[in-house]
Amino acid sequence: MPRSLRSQVQALSVLPILGLAGVAICASIALTRFQVDDQAGNNLQKVSKLLAVATKEKGQALDAQTRLLADLPTLRTAVDSKDAPTVTDRVSYYLKRIQADALMVTDTDGHVLGKAGPVNSMHLEPALRALVSNAAEGKSGIQIVSQGGQLYSAASTPILSNSYPIGTLTALSLVGNDLALDLKRASSADVIFLSDGKVVGGSLPVKQVVNVDENSNWHLDVGRTTYVALATWLPGSDPKQRAYLITLRSYDELAGPYRSFSTIFTVLILLSLVVAAALSGAFATGLAKPLEGLVRTAQKVRDGEWPGPMDVEREDEIGLLQSVFNDMTAALKKSQERILSLVDMDPLTELDNHRRFKERLDQEVFRACMSSKPLVLALVDLNKFADYNAEHGHAVGDEALTTMGKLLSEVAPDIAFLARYGGEEFAMLLPLNTLESVEAIFGRLRELADGKFKGPLTFSIGIADVKPGITTGAGLLLSAEMALSRAKHLGRDRICRFDAVPGASSADDPFQLQKYLQDTTLSTIQTLAGAVDAKDPYTQGHPVRVAEYAADLARFMGYKPDYVDLVYKTGTLHDVGKIGVPDSILSKPSRLEPEEQAIMETHSVLGELIVRKAPQLEEMLPRSPSPP
Repeated sequence: MPRSLRSQVQALSVLPILGLAGVAICASIALTRFQVDDQAGNNLQKVSKLLAVATKEKGQALDAQTRLLADLPTLRTAVDSKDAPTVTDRVSYYLKRIQADALMVTDTDGHVLGKAGPVNSMHLEPALRALVSNAAEGKSGIQIVSQGGQLYSAASTPILSNSYPIGTLTALSLVGNDLALDLKRASSADVIFLSDGKVVGGSLPVKQVVNVDENSNWHLDVGRTTYVALATWLPGSDPKQRAYLITLRSYDELAGPYRSFSTIFTVLILLSLVVAAALSGAFATGLAKPLEGLVRTAQKVRDGEWPGPMDVEREDEIGLLQSVFNDMTAALKKSQERILSLVDMDPLTELDNHRRFKERLDQEVFRACMSSKPLVLALVDLNKFADYNAEHGHAVGDEALTTMGKLLSEVAPDIAFLARYGGEEFAMLLPLNTLESVEAIFGRLRELADGKFKGPLTFSIGIADVKPGITTGAGLLLSAEMALSRAKHLGRDRICRFDAVPGASSADDPFQLQKYLQDTTLSTIQTLAGAVDAKDPYTQGHPVRVAEYAADLARFMGYKPDYVDLVYKTGTLHDVGKIGVPDSILSKPSRLEPEEQAIMETHSVLGELIVRKAPQLEEMLPRSPSPP
């Protein structure tokens, strides 16, 4: 019996579809493998760049600390005397106060005068020796160096006397397991460090020699696990050392979503064959459209884009595939956002951290100045938090910080920017708000905070706003810090506005005074003393007289000239905080009222706050060691 035309069309339709299905399944498997490798490469490149930036920032921070230490007169005096025990003592003292594993001081000939930490002073390897030699010639530098079978991030800077090098100061931070674990926590990717093909540290126990492919990612077996690896040259290292940062992601972890996609895709193709026998033409047309959209979306994801979710108009397997792919894309995007958010988030309170706050502060102040719209900065400090921790324990202290973060989030307007600024200090930027409205906000905070902590815990608040004289983020921050300092000095558990801080006028930016203090020359300090004299004619010449008497006394007692000079400068600046006291109090002819007396007594607190902002004046601040 002759076959009908319908059966022949159905047969001719099924056979090509059957062939195409086989090709599609093979292509799906191949595409899955390609997508895994491609997605792994893109993912690892982003993570590697993030980790390389973090490693570079660590080296820059080490360089900044080294430069500050090299400028200290006490170190310069010790190096100038070539007294090795004294130099060693100073180096050991400084090492405890910076984030480094070792410190080393040499003279200009490269001889070690003092060291602290695991440094083999008898044999410096070529890269470290070259870095120290450059510093002896007056050239600071940062470099990844090999020393004693380990990799270090090293920063070396000259120690200058009268603008001429008299020695070098070198700080070293170990590039090893601890750093690798820190980087893993920040990126969720495993990390190993290589030096000349040998593993010198990592978040995985890799002991074999690793052959690096510098041109692309490759597979690396560690134990029974296969990883996709990508090598990045460690920034700041000598290419001769062949120092690399290797970023690793589990191949099974990366391939999981694509394997699921491949399985679902294969099942759908097989099901489509059954339906194609009866509905070949209509089904082919209905199948092509959603699959084309799925392919376009997959290509965008492959290229690093994050397209919006596909419209799911079908309730069959194709619609399920679209929904699963939408969920998979959203999950991948959420994972990437979470990795990036760890850079800016405080892990305890889940608020933005100090680094993110400083970036946002400059942006908001610039925007407020350009638009002439109000902007208020508030600093909130938990009073006597160290005592609270000691009494209730650190777990309760962490709970109190978390509670305060939630309370601040509850009262903060939607437009506000909230961050954890320090250990027990929070910062809130409030665009389009005035000082009066912010005081009302924190009045509500006091009501909400009542009874929320497991023990008596109060907080002080300092607020300041952008005004014609305060046009920088640093100026607004220092204004709020001065207001907070005043609130704490006047008894804590209160809010203080910067415009209520004595001496704060609309034309005075305290940050300009702090910048002025960066210059520690005698003429600058005498000019500041003159500014205090101009505000307080009654005690005119008092700072200079105190400085001269103190210097004469130190000289008579036999102190060294450098220390006598320090005493003179400190005496000249001892009343610099009077710049923050109103003229009405300084020049009042009659007896001061108790409130005015309390304000007058805060000038020393404001003076210390202003001077503390200038690292070059650190030696003028109170300290426990006895004078030289």
